[in-house]
Amino acid sequence: MIERAIENWLNNSDERGYQIPFCQLLSLRGYKIIHISTHGPFEQGKDIIAIAPDGIPCAFQLKTGDISLDRWRKIRPEIEELLDIPIAHPSVDKSIPHKSFLVTTGNLSDPVRREIDDRNEQRKRKNKTILETVVGGQLLQDFISTNEKFLPQDISDIQFFLDLYTYDGTNPLPKEKFAKLFSLIFPLNKEENKKNIIRLAANNVIFSAYVLSPYEKSKNYWSLGDGWIMTTAYLIAAAEKHNSYKEIASSIDLSLKATEAALSNLQKEAIESPDLIQGGSLFEGMIFPFRATILMGYLAAYRLFILVKGDEDGCDDRVIDFYKRYEKDIKLFSEGAVPFFLSLFWYLKKTGKDEEAHSILLRVINSIIHANRDQKVGLISPYYEVETVIRNYIGLVDKPIYETFVDNSYSLGFLITLVARYGLRDFLASKWRPITHIQLSEFTPKYLWETFLYRAEHGKLETKFPNQTQSWSRLVEEANKIDEKEMPKGLKEYPQFIVLLWLVFPHRMRPCFVKFLDEEIDKA
Repeated sequence: MIERAIENWLNNSDERGYQIPFCQLLSLRGYKIIHISTHGPFEQGKDIIAIAPDGIPCAFQLKTGDISLDRWRKIRPEIEELLDIPIAHPSVDKSIPHKSFLVTTGNLSDPVRREIDDRNEQRKRKNKTILETVVGGQLLQDFISTNEKFLPQDISDIQFFLDLYTYDGTNPLPKEKFAKLFSLIFPLNKEENKKNIIRLAANNVIFSAYVLSPYEKSKNYWSLGDGWIMTTAYLIAAAEKHNSYKEIASSIDLSLKATEAALSNLQKEAIESPDLIQGGSLFEGMIFPFRATILMGYLAAYRLFILVKGDEDGCDDRVIDFYKRYEKDIKLFSEGAVPFFLSLFWYLKKTGKDEEAHSILLRVINSIIHANRDQKVGLISPYYEVETVIRNYIGLVDKPIYETFVDNSYSLGFLITLVARYGLRDFLASKWRPITHIQLSEFTPKYLWETFLYRAEHGKLETKFPNQTQSWSRLVEEANKIDEKEMPKGLKEYPQFIVLLWLVFPHRMRPCFVKFLDEEIDKA
């Protein structure tokens, strides 16, 4: 059954849809992926550039469906660019002729195969490299053979996979179910040898692509980005637990590239949209502030991701313009929304807008104090999904939230840390009395690798009230001290990923991580 689902996926994928899984296949065969196309106008026929195990540079052009003679004539200029224009990449020695591959999910018609054979013979006589082909049957067999040893065998697990694969791609990502898929493919509760770890990590990437295909087709880049962020997080958890960062680095990198592509598309869609209205729902006016807040957070976090990973073009004035357009609409609707505001805070600081950044930080703290001390309701905890919070807000939740949140906060502790780091003493002094009546909660996973899981099975929840009187100098000292023993290696290996992780797992934010991220963003 799963084999048929894989075949269905491959037959219905566009080039982008199978690009990352195909790269994962190449990586399993020892290829080093050095470039993945954004499918722009300057790719010169090369969707993927890789170095083969023998050191030969290779370029791949991806297509979908059958290639008839008419279609071949239309794409032939791209094929000629693929073959004859040298690979322009700093990791490639231009003096070494590259291999060229045409890959398609369908078949080549007989006339096309004959023409490729004839042209290859002519090129051989001229001492030129030839065009090699990979067609649908080969691709399908490669994907199935890669997965078959680790495919779910239990009927209920197979049905679970099929349900996820056929999920409505216009909906938010069902994170609980998506997390369960990872545990079926790559359970972390047992030891594995390095060879199996590499294969299991690759399967995680490939199966994620299968299950996320409905969101790709629906152009639901929010859910698509969430899915790839969760995939990356799980791979880092596996690398942390098994001490295998080196072994599965290629899978993590591919998942990060897929994440970046989804968020790039989300940014493009949000910025180019004349407004954020979607459809004619009676609840549209109520939902609008949630949408504006989420998009603002994701756009700011995406730019921070670009900055922290070292790209020079991390700052984008259009994101600031987006913020200005919807500044009055964004709202702190739950503690799960705090990462959206912190991303905006950090991005405003990186673009030189310190006063506005500090205003955002203080606004969040004031909102938490107001919800707890004035309204006496508190903010819904970060363990509730955004969709649940929205449905609860507009009265459409299946099970009303009866849990009490008053005088308790998972976020206030690390927000106070940031206030101390930035010397906002007068503000904190004016708010300290109501703050001391709000209990600060922090969950600490027992194992560092569980930081990257949607649900951690081991750990402890600690709660405490702030001191009635507090030394400012001691608070500043504590705010600037990072305990290395609390830091997972994954945060140091992939610091650019932290800001994305907390968009999806807001319940994983802790003061020690916020300090570390603040330093990384400051250095970027």
